[in-house]
Amino acid sequence: MSLFLIGTLAGLGVAMPLGAIGVLLIREGIVSGFRIAAVGAIAVATVDAAYCAVAVTLGFLAESWIDALGAAPALVSGVVLVALGSAGLARARDAATPTDASSPRSSIGVFARFAGLTAINPATLLYFLALAATLTSTFRLEGSSAAFVAGVGVASMGWQLGLAGTGALLARRLRPSGQRMLSTAGSAMVLALGIAALVAAAVHHAGT
Repeated sequence: MSLFLIGTLAGLGVAMPLGAIGVLLIREGIVSGFRIAAVGAIAVATVDAAYCAVAVTLGFLAESWIDALGAAPALVSGVVLVALGSAGLARARDAATPTDASSPRSSIGVFARFAGLTAINPATLLYFLALAATLTSTFRLEGSSAAFVAGVGVASMGWQLGLAGTGALLARRLRPSGQRMLSTAGSAMVLALGIAALVAAAVHHAGT
């Protein structure tokens, strides 16, 4: 099996479980349409590929650095997700519809937001570190790491763009009230995930 194909499978493995980022991408497609949501999808895939490159290059040095951070990544992630979820709920409550043509979203802002949210998730890097360690003992990963990283990037990009497209498709098929309900549900899920991250950070701190 080629390393590009292995990388593709690895990229799908980290991208397919629907977490906060996936929910936010679907919601972005509903609120802003596919073009803007696709920018967020590209940001997520870019960080996935970058983390994969770090994992295959630095190996367990990066893992030690992540471990040294302790509960800080979960704490930061939780605060950001709670803020995003709360803001989304407030917008859904106050707006007549979830799409607001008078305040279009900035592509740069969307890219930065999704890249930042993905970057502060240590689970992504740890996933690639574990996988890279396994592959290094089985294949000559160091000599062909570019193919592996490319496979991860392609797979993540395809999946994230699919989520963005799903949101845009739902926005076209739903009435404004349905769009508002779905947007509210997505924001509530993001808020819940943020609270869970804060609880996990508190538990980690209490255990140390």
